[in-house]
Amino acid sequence: MEENGLFTSEQVQQQVQQQVQQQRIDDYSKTVKTLVEKGWTLDDALDLVPEDIRKDVRAKFSQS
Repeated sequence: MEENGLFTSEQVQQQVQQQVQQQRIDDYSKTVKTLVEKGWTLDDALDLVPEDIRKDVRAKFSQS
């Protein structure tokens, strides 16, 4: 909800958290891709990814 054209601190905090989460997903996706290229299985590489973003990283890896 905007107040006078400004974002509330909750909105800004939520947006920053989403950006940080997306960056984590991107970073882990690159790592997984590199490990798979070096001969790791996808499952072994995904075991290194924190559980809260594992499904997102798997989905992103499947797209690439």
